[in-house]
Amino acid sequence: MKPWKVAFGLGLALASASVPAQQRGDRAEREPADVVVPAGLTGKVVVRGSDVLLKPAEEVERAFEARAKAVAVDIVGGGSGAGLDRLAAGACDIAMTSRPIRKHERDRLRKQGVAFVEVPVALDALAFVVSRDCDWVDYLTVAEVRKLFGADGGIRTWRDLRESWPDREIQVHAQSNGFRVARLRRELPRNTRLRKDLTGWTSEREVARAVATTASSLGMLSCPEAWRDADDLRLVRIKDGAGPVAPSRAEVGHGKYWAFCEPTLLYVSAKALERPEVAAFVTFYIEWMPRIGQDHGFSPISGPLKMAALRKLRAREVGTHFLDESGEPKQGSLAKLYR
Repeated sequence: MKPWKVAFGLGLALASASVPAQQRGDRAEREPADVVVPAGLTGKVVVRGSDVLLKPAEEVERAFEARAKAVAVDIVGGGSGAGLDRLAAGACDIAMTSRPIRKHERDRLRKQGVAFVEVPVALDALAFVVSRDCDWVDYLTVAEVRKLFGADGGIRTWRDLRESWPDREIQVHAQSNGFRVARLRRELPRNTRLRKDLTGWTSEREVARAVATTASSLGMLSCPEAWRDADDLRLVRIKDGAGPVAPSRAEVGHGKYWAFCEPTLLYVSAKALERPEVAAFVTFYIEWMPRIGQDHGFSPISGPLKMAALRKLRAREVGTHFLDESGEPKQGSLAKLYR
C-alpha cells in the first residue's frame, strides 16, 4: 500500500458522483457552463509524458485550441518518467504523469534548477467485477486480489481463494492491450508475474461481456466502465484494513474506495507558468477533464481537491505534496496533503 493512500475525506466528491451517468452519451448532462479562455492568447504549449493520459490530453488540446486559435499545443506521450525527464531538461512546459513524482525525479528537477507546480487532474481507480450469478463473492481482500492475479498465488478455483467458496474454476479477464494491467502490476509486490491463464481482451466492453455471461469468472475494469455495466455485473467490495468498500460512484467520489485508486497529475514548470498561454491551458485542463474523464476510464476530480489545484496554480505554489524533504512518501489523505 502506498503510504499516502488513505481515504480522501467526504469533501472530495466527484462531479460524476452527484450525476447519474450510465453511458457515454450522457456527457451533456455532466458538462457545466463553458470554460472561458482569456482573449488574445498566442504562443505554444509543450506537453510530454504519460501515454495513459495521451488520449484525454489530446481532447483537451482540441477543445482549448478551438477557443485559443493562436495557441499551438504540442502533446507527445512516452511515459510518466520520460515526461519528467523532459521537464528537467527544459524541453517541455508540462509533464503529465499517471502517478506521483518519485524521489529521484524530484531530485533531478532540483539539480537542474527547475521549480514545478504539481496539479492533480483525475483519479485512476480499478474495479473488480463478477457476474450477477456469482452470489458467493461477498468481498475480496487486497491480499486475495494479489494472490488471484499473481502467477505464484496457486489460485485455480474459488475454493483455493477461500475455503467456504465453491470448488469452481476461476476465469480471470482483463484488457490485454490497455494500461489497466500495468496499473495492477504497480499494486502487486515487486517482480510478481501475472497468472498465465489471464484472459486478455482488446476492449473493456469485451471484458464486461465475458464476465457477465460466466458465473465463475472475475474481471478487472476501470471504475467508469464498471459503472456503465452495473446492470449486468456486480462490483466486488475490497477490504484493506477497514470494512469492505465497493468501487461505486459514491465510494470512489467520497474517497472511501482507495485500495486500487491512484491520482494522475500535471507537473508544470513554474517558469513556463509565467506565460499566459501555459497558465490558461493548465486551468482549462483542470476544468475540462471532468467532462471527458469517464470516457477514457478516469474518475474526474471536483470539489475541494479541484479548488486546491486551482489555488496552487494561481499562487504558483511549487513542490510536491507526496514526498517530504528527505524524499520519503508523506502520510495522509489527498485532502490533507492539498489543504
